[in-house]
Amino acid sequence: MGEEEQQPISILLPPTYMIQTKDTLLCIIFMDSGVLLQHTAFLYSIGDQMKSGELEEFIIVSVNGYNKLGGSFYVNSPVIGNWEII
Repeated sequence: MGEEEQQPISILLPPTYMIQTKDTLLCIIFMDSGVLLQHTAFLYSIGDQMKSGELEEFIIVSVNGYNKLGGSFYVNSPVIGNWEII
């Protein structure tokens, strides 16, 4: 299908990440966006909620699973390419 072999990963850092001390612990959430969603679709609203104080600060790592057919289900396939997360 001509999909790129390398797929993007997005990392959302909380607003105060750069001024946190080394003793600060943050939760890291690894998310897949599922089918029919770009992997960055929800990151902006979560970032805004952290800035406003609606959410506690945490880190999100989001892996792309979207392709020309709408989604890869993160599996390897001779048709849509290698998407398995290792």
